[in-house]
Amino acid sequence: MKNKQYSTYEVFTPSSPAFLTFVERNEIDAKLERAMKTIGKQVILYGHSGSGKTSLIQNYLTNNNLNKIITQCSNEMAIEEVLLDAFNQLDIYYKDTVESNISDKIGGNLSASFLGIKASLNAEQNQNDKEVLKKIVSIQLTPPTLAKYLGLANCCWIIEDFHKILNSDKNKLSQIMKVFMDASINFPKLKIVTIGAVNTAREIIQYDKEMKNRVAEIHVQLMDAKKLNSIITRGEKLLNIKFENSVKDRIISFSCGLPSVTHNLCLLLCEDKKINETSVLEKRFPFNTVDLKKAVNTFISDNEDTYKSIYEKATYTKIQRKYENPKELLFAMINTKNEEIEIQEIIDLLKTKHPNYKSNNLKNYLDELTSIERDEVLRYHKATNSYYFSNPFFKSYVATKQHEELDSVKLNKRTIVKNMGEYLDSLSLAKMQFLKDFEVFEGDFETNYDEDDDDFKSILNNKLTSRTLKLE
Repeated sequence: MKNKQYSTYEVFTPSSPAFLTFVERNEIDAKLERAMKTIGKQVILYGHSGSGKTSLIQNYLTNNNLNKIITQCSNEMAIEEVLLDAFNQLDIYYKDTVESNISDKIGGNLSASFLGIKASLNAEQNQNDKEVLKKIVSIQLTPPTLAKYLGLANCCWIIEDFHKILNSDKNKLSQIMKVFMDASINFPKLKIVTIGAVNTAREIIQYDKEMKNRVAEIHVQLMDAKKLNSIITRGEKLLNIKFENSVKDRIISFSCGLPSVTHNLCLLLCEDKKINETSVLEKRFPFNTVDLKKAVNTFISDNEDTYKSIYEKATYTKIQRKYENPKELLFAMINTKNEEIEIQEIIDLLKTKHPNYKSNNLKNYLDELTSIERDEVLRYHKATNSYYFSNPFFKSYVATKQHEELDSVKLNKRTIVKNMGEYLDSLSLAKMQFLKDFEVFEGDFETNYDEDDDDFKSILNNKLTSRTLKLE
């Protein structure tokens, strides 16, 4: 029997929600299901870009046969635009020639009350059974009205990138969630699910303290190595292909916990070998480290302009400081051998260049590099009180920029790609050697421990002692 054929672009989806290779995360899935089933509970999904937030909610809605409309927020978007986008997606029409006989796409039971809304109509017309239809596009819409029509349409409202809404309007979004919560008495499945960047969940809650216990804040964390490996192995099975174990290890290392990067590298590997759908070969089509190196270079080349933009945003400063300028901090971090860098290490490095350096504000400036304003180029690990680059590709780009400045020679694009590829190779090998040397820790780094957790301290001390004895 012939195996089912799948498109490679359905299997590996770096820019859209994953369905065929969606990997369950039991703890997060359980939190989401509980929140979605609780009447009146609104939902905030937050985490790093590419961590799988949209895939999580899209798979839940699909598996539970729930309708949805999606509003994609853009920079400095006003709340009125957000409301209008949602209403416009309901796609409601009224008959221009017979006001008493209204037609719409989400059910005739909505039609009567539309007559009471003052609306300004555009010139768009549609012909249906020789009757002229005009679409209601711009109306004086209030949140209760929107809640009612979404409820009648049995729709869940997904608001992507809510952190991009105007700061002055974020308190209004909090009020809208409160309105939807009240409307759930009549419409039990009515929900707003907001999706935002890491550290932004409180932006909604802080504006209305009453919402604190009425909103589920769900942190979609970075994927651990086992989950990322599951994406790869599921893709292998669906496309009848085979990645060498060393290729899988490096893809996982380069991904830095981001499933979107895993999808992207796997897709580039397939594209290079013209695997556009499930392979018909009896033996699974193989991929080796040479193939991966090409894919990595292509990935870097494709994203070089993006990294340049991130770098400029991360290092921009209006006033040049004597010490601790963003560029100087990033350069200091890439000169350490560790993936996670403690503040003291950075202080020591800065003092080699500036003997009189005082570190009073260093943590504030490092925290700034974890913010959206600086494109989250760094991440903070609370348990170890250390910082690390959010993306190894960007880390290698910073290394290239430092090399560029030290040599006072502007490298061309091809040289940047080559240097980044070589840097990533060494980074991946160093990480694998570290895990091999400290295999006793395997699995522990995937757990989020509280730095004050006595159990964690005990585990850490015991393992360090055990490892030291072995080395001696």
